[in-house]
Amino acid sequence: MNQPTEPPRAAFLTAVKRAFILVIGGADHDLERLLDEAGPEAGPAVAESPAPAPSRPARKAPPRVSRATPRPAHGFDWVTIPRGPFLMGSDPASDPQALDSELPQRQVLVETFHIARLPVTITQFGAFVRAAGYRTTAEEAGWAWAWLDGGWQSVRGACWSRPLSQAFPVPDPTHWPVTQVSWHDAQAFCAWAGVRLPTECEWEKAARGMDGRLYPWGDQMPEAGLCNCNNIQGGINAIGQCPSGASPYGVLDMSGNTWEWCVSKWRPDYTAPPDDDPAGPEPRVVRGGSFNGDGGLVRCAARGRLNQSFRDSTVGFRVVAAGRPFDLRQSRT
Repeated sequence: MNQPTEPPRAAFLTAVKRAFILVIGGADHDLERLLDEAGPEAGPAVAESPAPAPSRPARKAPPRVSRATPRPAHGFDWVTIPRGPFLMGSDPASDPQALDSELPQRQVLVETFHIARLPVTITQFGAFVRAAGYRTTAEEAGWAWAWLDGGWQSVRGACWSRPLSQAFPVPDPTHWPVTQVSWHDAQAFCAWAGVRLPTECEWEKAARGMDGRLYPWGDQMPEAGLCNCNNIQGGINAIGQCPSGASPYGVLDMSGNTWEWCVSKWRPDYTAPPDDDPAGPEPRVVRGGSFNGDGGLVRCAARGRLNQSFRDSTVGFRVVAAGRPFDLRQSRT
């Protein structure tokens, strides 16, 4: 079958820019359709915003994965977040960077849960891929977005094991957060490991505690040693490199380095109740910001909206225990 003619680069970049603006603003438009206005993949395409770009190809439902024998290669270091209320969202009077999507600020009661201290690593995700024979969204599509040379490029062959490209191996997979995983991929991992993605409320409480602080460490602006943002390191860091930026509960890497998928469906603000049902095609929430995001995107209350098939070199995930905490290190392969 003949390949479509490559669209003009200018048209492609215009569509990418429009999509980025909608991601930041949380508009309820079809972001994949906007990119498709420029035609088929033509990469590379450089984006002008620090927020991640939406993907274009539709993603079929992930294959069924047995939950009978979860066997991650490494256990999760669980942190218990106690039952109680916390301040969720932003107050424009105390946070000049507050966005409409973070309003109104209010108290939310969250039951006790157990969240991983650190994001899922490449080694942990690789154990799942090998055991389940799983192929990720990026692998099926043959390409993914990657931050290279100071801009976004659509890179053929980029995937969870080589997030920038096949030419750039990760220096330490055991301590490197997995990226290039779609929401479908994260859900499939959770089904295999017997865990789940956090809800948006759980994620924010684990990040900020009960006092409504702007960042996990307090109200001090981000700087080196507290989190990896503003492209200060030029790329993603290994996990756990900013212990001074820990949340009040001791959860690490909640600001910067990589965005993290939540199970929750996107809602444009907090006037409607949350929808944490994993069923349905709706866009999902991402939290935490990334290494190339600014200080506004790494606030505890900052939110992002991405289609479920989206993947790039800045989006990963962490997990929550499904029920009582347990030590998966006893289930090594």
